[in-house]
Amino acid sequence: MRREPKSWRRSATARVRSGRYASQPKLKRQASDYLKENFYYTTSGMAWAPPIRYVQQVMGMDRLMYAMDYPYQFVPDEVNVTDELPIGREDLKAFYQTNAERVFKLKP
Repeated sequence: MRREPKSWRRSATARVRSGRYASQPKLKRQASDYLKENFYYTTSGMAWAPPIRYVQQVMGMDRLMYAMDYPYQFVPDEVNVTDELPIGREDLKAFYQTNAERVFKLKP
């Protein structure tokens, strides 16, 4: 179940109050809907459990992919951090492999 924190709800309702730019068309949906449906999130540069869990809980496991800035940054401990997350086997496979295959249209 995806649970959105209070800060997320605040950004989602911002469009309702904003009338600052009259020339810009109003969004048809909440800003958070666009972030959930049009963006993917990677772990590159943030091998730390709290932000990874945040994205997992708020955006969903289907929007989260493993990444490392290799060869510029090679930190094997990053893999240890993600391996120790409380994620089931199928979600872990999606995180490391199948999400990227789907997004980049790769053959398994």
